[in-house]
Amino acid sequence: MKPTKKTNGIVLPAFLAVLALAPLQAQTTLIGAGIRNGDFNEDTSTIDERSFSTTPFWENLTGPQEAGATRTNLTNSSNSRNLLLNHASTVTPAQDTGHDILLGETYSISYEWRDAFNWDDATDVVRVTLFVTDDDTIGGTATVLVASDSPLSTANSTYEPVDQDDIYTAQAADVGKRLFVSIESVNTDGSGFGRLDDFELVTSSTVAPEALWNLTEAPRIVKMRENSSKSTSFTVRNDGNGLDLVISAPAVFGDPRFTLTSPTLPVSIAPGDSQTFEVLVDFSADSGEQSIQTTLTLATNDAVMPSRVLDLEGQILPGGRRILTDYDDGIANGIHEASIRNGGFEDGADGQDFLTTPDWISRFSPEGDTAPLTLNLNPATGNLHGISNGFVGTGDRAHPTQFYTLDEWTLEEGDTIEVEFTWKNELNFTPGDLAQVIIEVFDANGSLVNDPASNPAFGSRMLAQSFSLDALDTYQTNVATSITVPPGSLWIGNRPVLRILKNNTRDSYIEVDNVSVVGRIAPIAPVKVTNIDFNPLTQDVTIRFVDSGATSYIIQSNAGLDFNTGTTNYLLDGSEDTTTFPGEIEFTFNDPTATSSKHFWRVREN
Repeated sequence: MKPTKKTNGIVLPAFLAVLALAPLQAQTTLIGAGIRNGDFNEDTSTIDERSFSTTPFWENLTGPQEAGATRTNLTNSSNSRNLLLNHASTVTPAQDTGHDILLGETYSISYEWRDAFNWDDATDVVRVTLFVTDDDTIGGTATVLVASDSPLSTANSTYEPVDQDDIYTAQAADVGKRLFVSIESVNTDGSGFGRLDDFELVTSSTVAPEALWNLTEAPRIVKMRENSSKSTSFTVRNDGNGLDLVISAPAVFGDPRFTLTSPTLPVSIAPGDSQTFEVLVDFSADSGEQSIQTTLTLATNDAVMPSRVLDLEGQILPGGRRILTDYDDGIANGIHEASIRNGGFEDGADGQDFLTTPDWISRFSPEGDTAPLTLNLNPATGNLHGISNGFVGTGDRAHPTQFYTLDEWTLEEGDTIEVEFTWKNELNFTPGDLAQVIIEVFDANGSLVNDPASNPAFGSRMLAQSFSLDALDTYQTNVATSITVPPGSLWIGNRPVLRILKNNTRDSYIEVDNVSVVGRIAPIAPVKVTNIDFNPLTQDVTIRFVDSGATSYIIQSNAGLDFNTGTTNYLLDGSEDTTTFPGEIEFTFNDPTATSSKHFWRVREN
């Protein structure tokens, strides 16, 4: 079935399954004009070359997101923005199609392309690859389903159409996996450019006329403190036109520390309605930094895929913090013990640029890619340091930057980011110049997330702070802490990005060393205790405390006042009294750890 721009197909959103009534052949455009930026026109900027970070849906699979992605010159007949084909191995346009594979569906592609500078007409072709990964993320370990090459160019500097039907048919092993696509040029000499436009990826399958299951909000990674519990949620909507979506009991988790607290199954969702599912992640018996992954399997009345499997992950952060970037200061005191993401610039080599220095990239790519970053002249500690310049005027903006993945840190309400760095003056530094540290918020696709409600001054910045140098030619260390992610912020679910720079001109520099970045989750709220009774014979404890309005509470028990060690947690179990004392809660529990005349308890929001 040939790809088409017509809208006579059924668009299947992410995590969709369908109930088979009267099967029919349906064609679905996964990527095309007006769908996931298939024509590359969703970025309406008038600037000619734009990076992947500003190109909706598309991202660079093999290199920095600031690499060039689209141009407005060398257009085809539609006179639109087009995709820049770059022979460099560090540039591979790709995207998550948002589609989960169904059994037996076939895929077809179409596009227009042309050769450009240094393209070898005798050998070079365009390759479109469909693939899946081991973790259903675009950065996971890939398994190629099919790689389809274009014909050779037959006319220089001329757009030529490619229509390739049914390049792959989904097998049983593919079902339920997320489909990804990449576009690259295949060449022999590693240099050269081309252009591509009006890309379409179409699936044809036997599907039902009604779509039932749609997971509208997926469970995010849950960050939590050790010895605690926390809830997360996801929402299921019935997109059918006349049939109820029935989710049966039981909900099966791969790890018993995850439980479904609501709704009570089975539950029926009428067409057009939604149901929120609450999952409790209980790590009250776990400590030490760790990530625990599990799956949730839900049985439904979906005839094509009767069960849905969702991935969940809980991350335990001791002390409510995680070191995202750090360096080794050589002092065995538990602080700055190891290089994490090359925070001391020691993992690279002298003279490396932004493209080759480990873990660091240029915030403005490709503009700053070849600027020097790692040098061995007068580091604060160790053998190497980084370098950064200003943003005013012309020239390369060489601003050391780190993009954290959503696995490393997914922003949630109450989060803060703390940055420590050491710096001093370098070439052309003048009195009044300032070092600056910025934490910006980007989404999973590498686009800035602007939320003026969270920061009226800079809607995409959690942190923007400047520091003056106290003494020339002397390293100094500064610490900056971001604002707290407010409730309902558009930043929630996205990721922080670090940038270090200086004010003033781009021919003026600072030396940067010993960068440490720490993510902190919301502190545990204290709760006022009004009465404690303890029976040493039975070890029964009755605690009464003011109801702060939290959804749940936890009692912490310790033989001393250091609740960071040796703490036992008791979660309220439903037997608590909430009526005898208005505005207060009384809870009785047995505490076998209370073995002496001196013991301590406190109440925290859970």
